[in-house]
Amino acid sequence: LYRRSETGIQRPGQHPARGPGPQQPEAVAKGRGEKLPSFHYDIGKGRSEVEWLNGAVVHQGSEQGIATPANRTLTDAMLELTKHQTDPKLFRDDPERLLRRAREIGVPGI
Repeated sequence: LYRRSETGIQRPGQHPARGPGPQQPEAVAKGRGEKLPSFHYDIGKGRSEVEWLNGAVVHQGSEQGIATPANRTLTDAMLELTKHQTDPKLFRDDPERLLRRAREIGVPGI
């Protein structure tokens, strides 16, 4: 039911969602306002939607024999944070930490 495409795994006849694109960079940059991302709150509460979002991509990819290293990296990192196996302070102001993990697992283009 799913097929591989340049933009990810899709059902036949579906097209990936198109974001606002480069023509509206200010709208994207200011879109959150002062609101923190939901995962910030999830870490504190020890829960996360990552298993249903990125984890679902990892699961479907695995079933179809399609590697999903970016989603695997994000899923693993978030679950470690929400299960208090990793201190969130390690990632604060250090995006390179997550990029290193992505490179180690083989995320293309990183």
